Amino acid sequence: MKKLFLALVATMLFVGGAAAQKKFEEQSIGVRAGLNISKVKTDGVTYDGMAGFHVGGVYQRLLTKSIPLYLETGLYVTQKGFKVDGNNKANAFYFEVPVLVNYKFSAGEEFILYPSAGLYYGIGFAGKSKVADVKFDTFGDGGFMERSDLGVRASFTAEWHQLLLSAGYDYSLFDAGKDGKMKNRTFFISVGYNF
Repeated sequence: MKKLFLALVATMLFVGGAAAQKKFEEQSIGVRAGLNISKVKTDGVTYDGMAGFHVGGVYQRLLTKSIPLYLETGLYVTQKGFKVDGNNKANAFYFEVPVLVNYKFSAGEEFILYPSAGLYYGIGFAGKSKVADVKFDTFGDGGFMERSDLGVRASFTAEWHQLLLSAGYDYSLFDAGKDGKMKNRTFFISVGYNF
């Protein structure tokens, strides 16, 4: 079974590498926007998810000409948060920089598919929270969340000509709460365009 798996991976890399020489660009710049469904897990309790958004620009660069492996980075503005008992909620806005590795492969003449995996780093710049009808800043002196958020990201993208559709998941590695034991979890769907 292990030999079969290795042979399959080697074949994929060879076919993908041949396709990269014919079809894939060496670099691209694009824009992305979409929907976030985020929540927070703390002390074994997962709070209700909340809808938000993300918008940003991305840059992709081919790492090697023999394999269609790309480095992707960019800058996003993204909204995360959560709800507690329907009425209490927290909004958190971040500037985020992802650093991902993409492996592209052709799916017929028109489509390119690629999984992505890597890290993201976010810095919180704004946010409002409400608990028992009292409003306060999510970050800062009176807030309960740390501004820094580092995590892992995994996604899958389908590309048709210059249009893209992606779905993925972010998972915080470090505690986002000032009192610890709070981690952001975000599912996202994006649409995009490469110039």
